[in-house]
Amino acid sequence: MPEILENNEVSARRSLEKAFQLFQAQSELLEQSHARLEVQLEAIREKLTGTLESITDAVFIFDPADESIEEANSSASGLIAKLGVGVSSLLDVEEIRRLICAGIKIDDQQVSFKSNGERFYWMISVTPMKGHEARTSEVVSIKDITEQKNLEIRLEREDRMAALGKVAASVAHEIRNPLGAIEGFAVLLKRDLKDMPQSIPLADKIVYATRQLNSVVGNLLSFTREFVPVCSDCDLNRIISENLCFIHPMADDRGVNIITELDKNLMPVKVDSVLIKQVFSNIIINAVEACPGRGAGRVTIETRQLSGAVRISIADNGQGVAPEKKKKIFEPFFTMKEGGIGLGLALCQRIIDAHMGHIEESGIPGEGAVFVIELSSRGERET
Repeated sequence: MPEILENNEVSARRSLEKAFQLFQAQSELLEQSHARLEVQLEAIREKLTGTLESITDAVFIFDPADESIEEANSSASGLIAKLGVGVSSLLDVEEIRRLICAGIKIDDQQVSFKSNGERFYWMISVTPMKGHEARTSEVVSIKDITEQKNLEIRLEREDRMAALGKVAASVAHEIRNPLGAIEGFAVLLKRDLKDMPQSIPLADKIVYATRQLNSVVGNLLSFTREFVPVCSDCDLNRIISENLCFIHPMADDRGVNIITELDKNLMPVKVDSVLIKQVFSNIIINAVEACPGRGAGRVTIETRQLSGAVRISIADNGQGVAPEKKKKIFEPFFTMKEGGIGLGLALCQRIIDAHMGHIEESGIPGEGAVFVIELSSRGERET
């Protein structure tokens, strides 16, 4: 009996040792498989990272649960840098956050927004996908199309100008000859009416009207011709001060106070001084005319040195520009002034475009108009 028990113990011990050896062998195989799997996963991770980084569009993974960005390529960081000071995440842009947090699939939707005074155009795609534990993440792709969009806008504007120029050139000749004849006959008529003084004002009105029409034709031709600025280093503060010498009497007559906040550290800018003076004069006069009644008007002119650019801001305390009119104010023949022909601001935009600059109206409706102009101060025109 003792022998049987001893044999059973030996057999059990051997079975246990064999099982332990098998377990150890399987554990080693499992460890080897796990190591190989880690190597494979790392290779896949590196491949995915390389693929992600090779994509020029901004791509990132968004977690809607806590509204956080899990992974992002370097292009996404590049987009954030373009947005300027105060923007640390793409989610800081309300237009982008609203689309991403909608939780729906979006294919190439164009979004337009402003950041630090600059207009951006982005194309956004959002693809929701199921993750582990039934969590939903989103793959977001953003393409910056600002440069292409600005080029499209400029080409469309140039096409309109070319068409308008053809019409203006053909019509101007047909209008100016009769106008000259009418003005000449009106001058002769005024001379013949010297014995009828009560009728002379009528002849004066004819002369005035013909000259006004001739001025409209001249402005139209000026607007449609190609601008080739003759640039030199100019002090924009000085150009503004020279303009104000002629505008102050009109402003004083209307009871409008003109306030200047000119940056003393403003760098010289390569511009055509005659054309830029025309832009400043047009916008400042519009601002004075837009101000409220006598004694309550205020126009503020500010210059500021930026990094590589100069910003000029001209603001008034009038009624401002209604939202539906903001996109039209630079279009030819659109005017909000009684008796205006709508070429002043359109001409200003053409001049600024010819200097590779930027002009926009950024005022709050009901609180006055604010025209902002930016010109490069790098000493050469951008291409």
